[in-house]
Amino acid sequence: MDVQCTFCGALLWLDECLSNSSKINPKFGICCYQGKIKPPYLNPIPPELHRLLTSTEIISKGFRDHIRNYNQALAFTSVGRFVDNTLNNGGGPYSFRLYGELIHRAGSLLPPPGNPPAWAQLYIYDSAQALDYRMAYRCNNSLNRNVMQTLQDMLYRHHPGVELYKHAFQITQDMAPEQNYSIALHFDPHTDRRCYLPPDARVQEIAVLLPEDGDRPQDCQDIILHHTSGDLLCIRDTHPLYPSLHFVLLHPTGQLGWHRFIPYEELEDQPRENKCKYMSMAEFHCFRLLPRPSHIESNHLFLAGKLF
Repeated sequence: MDVQCTFCGALLWLDECLSNSSKINPKFGICCYQGKIKPPYLNPIPPELHRLLTSTEIISKGFRDHIRNYNQALAFTSVGRFVDNTLNNGGGPYSFRLYGELIHRAGSLLPPPGNPPAWAQLYIYDSAQALDYRMAYRCNNSLNRNVMQTLQDMLYRHHPGVELYKHAFQITQDMAPEQNYSIALHFDPHTDRRCYLPPDARVQEIAVLLPEDGDRPQDCQDIILHHTSGDLLCIRDTHPLYPSLHFVLLHPTGQLGWHRFIPYEELEDQPRENKCKYMSMAEFHCFRLLPRPSHIESNHLFLAGKLF
């Protein structure tokens, strides 16, 4: 893959060029549809995560061997699935087969009485307490505490979800328990939500709303949380924070993913009258899942091994 798209910089094989282009001046359609698709490039990852993904040190190799466990321990959301294990009878390699769909769920801001905090609830605590809770879970016994602390501190510094959840907790902590307000992490690229935004949030299109306090967002672009309910609510994959709340080690800066309002680029030779104005999820991921030179876009997705 040594031929570069002149529009988006993606690296492709020469034989992937469009049939109506020449080998001397190849043009491609699978990456960006000749400039029509141009979402934001991936943000560079923090240096401490890059070192763990690329270093030959023993501690870094151990991290890569258990990268899915580290991601699970640090994720804001849990995974909902019904797994069929009938094929795993010892007669062949392990198979992961699902009934229905793979979904992600978010819990309440606080755990039910008597239960330890988990998932996003841990980010409300200071980093030392959160680290103790994480390392106390039996499934994390094989993980390195220093690596966990490095990754956790990285997310506290760089992931805007931490500030969003803390802000949601702060504006509800003085409410009576019987109120149990629901809270929405609301996405709206067209509206100024500064009165609801935590001051340090770096995702300016996401706001914390109290639906019972005037606004009642019911859109699939909202992540609905509760203050103390023990219920788990599904997160729609149309919310742009969906990937970065679970795959925190693929998106450590909380960069927004696909949403339905990402416009096509307006190209002079490609009029768009009476056509769709916004790119689809499939087009977005076709663009995202191609490598580009490091000076154009971070290639950390392709370094993430088992997690990717």
